Amino acid sequence: MKTIPLLDSESNSARYDGIISTISRFRGRAPVNELTRRFESILEVNPWITSTLKTQGNDEFFCEYEDVINDISPWFELYDINDLLQGDKSVDKLVEMISLGEDRELMDKLYILPTEDCIDTDAQLIKFCLIEDKDKKEFAIIFSMNHIISDGTSYYNLLNSLSFDEDIIPFNFERKLDFTRIGREKNEIPTNGMKAKERYGFIKKVDLELVDKIKNGTNLLSKGEWVSTHDVISSLFFNSVKSDMSIYPVNARPHINYLSDVDVGNYIKPIIIAKEGEVKPQDVRHSINKFKQDPGNNESCLNINMVEDDMKSKAVITSWVQSYQELSFGSECSYVSHSPLQPIYLYGQALNELDHVAVLFCYNSSTWMLTGLTSDTSWLKDNGLFLKE
Repeated sequence: MKTIPLLDSESNSARYDGIISTISRFRGRAPVNELTRRFESILEVNPWITSTLKTQGNDEFFCEYEDVINDISPWFELYDINDLLQGDKSVDKLVEMISLGEDRELMDKLYILPTEDCIDTDAQLIKFCLIEDKDKKEFAIIFSMNHIISDGTSYYNLLNSLSFDEDIIPFNFERKLDFTRIGREKNEIPTNGMKAKERYGFIKKVDLELVDKIKNGTNLLSKGEWVSTHDVISSLFFNSVKSDMSIYPVNARPHINYLSDVDVGNYIKPIIIAKEGEVKPQDVRHSINKFKQDPGNNESCLNINMVEDDMKSKAVITSWVQSYQELSFGSECSYVSHSPLQPIYLYGQALNELDHVAVLFCYNSSTWMLTGLTSDTSWLKDNGLFLKE
């Protein structure tokens, strides 16, 4: 039995961040046997996938797993859509039910449990589910992972390793314990001050033509730092929701020399911008460049020009675009789409602290979308950031 201590920031912050989960959809025959064998190979070199969550002492978390796994079924499940649903037996109907959080028994089949239900139990922290509709010749893969053991980079590294054109490699699950980030102190539970506010889900297509026009115009006039597509989208989002505190998580692996892309864990640094007036794309770029100059120093993540009492609304946008790739499963099926998908009860307690949370992702190779939860939907109407529906 191996034990791996988690980062302090994982025990104190990531434990409240819920899960990361997506659905990838395909047309054609599901290559069940090939995918099963591939997952067995992935598991053989990455037995940490079977980790369970344990505590010791003062709420310090660690993961525990066996080196040899004889049965992959708890982490890789196969379902026929006809056995899951009644009435309308389709992947579209399943997606609708998940979005509404209907049928908790079904959700527990397809997803891992909330973090609090995993502590000191044998509950999985990772689960792949392949759901096949043989009549319509389509299938989907739902992959859920507890945020306490992974950020988006680790998540997509594991998801992408399913692709038949990818090498199967071992990822490093042992934590680099020197890593720190801005977050909660030990035993500090997320506030419930925002709990009374209702959140509304949204999903919108991003107008990339407009974003490119703003980016090119900004860079044409720039005498210093050039802005990226992500900088523009983040700026438009923060200004749309009128957040006092704007948060943009950055993958720290490329910037800290002891970290590598194969390191599994929550190696993210939250860039925080708090200022009066609008957040320009240049503000986002400047804050990221400031972090890059001294990535080991958490103070480099702070760009605060307001008193704390004036920071009443908070918004966060995270991007999964850089990690995206189309999964390839051979010639008998074709890729359709990819998107975040999970029942709302799996979002995590940290949501109570945020007014607006958004994920930027690739629906397919040509379409970027923004999805999330918001306490005020008025900014979504006639917003130039999005394509007209």
